[in-house]
Amino acid sequence: MNFRWLMMLGMLAGLLGGCSGGKAETMNSPQNADDYPHVGMTLAEFRAIFPAVKPDSYGQWPRNAELHGLAGGWTYTFQDGRLQWFLFDVYERTVDAAYFDRCLQATRRLMEDYRARYGEPADVEEGTTRFRDPGQDHHWGYPVLKASWITAAEKIRVSFQFKGSHGDYYFLVKVEHHDRNDPLA
Repeated sequence: MNFRWLMMLGMLAGLLGGCSGGKAETMNSPQNADDYPHVGMTLAEFRAIFPAVKPDSYGQWPRNAELHGLAGGWTYTFQDGRLQWFLFDVYERTVDAAYFDRCLQATRRLMEDYRARYGEPADVEEGTTRFRDPGQDHHWGYPVLKASWITAAEKIRVSFQFKGSHGDYYFLVKVEHHDRNDPLA
């Protein structure tokens, strides 16, 4: 199964999530750097951090989580016994100014969490950071905010997009961790 198909499966699962509910979690909660998952860690190291997480029928290791008020889920993918990539995503189908602002603020807080952990981002792209009601101001979606970090082992991206196509609109907030050498990341 290729990477893009796996990403679509995550999106479909995320449609049941959103910007409310779930278990509270912050990026800064672990006291030990070893308590954070990272690309390249072994399955045994991962299971020591998350002993209750089990693989799904697709071979991925999902877990529900809430980050800064956004209820979504983490998905972890292993190859040859090592963590290949992982992401957190939220697909919010309530499209209004209040949810837009909630997703924007959560994205900014996630960026601050990552800035505190990894330093200044390698790249920040600020798109349209105001809500454009597609019922009054037709559009096909737009990038809102994105920040990227590159570490010795990983490419990391935090992003918020307003997605839209053929009258179907939603907000997408993602945190992605990929191998630094992954050409698709």
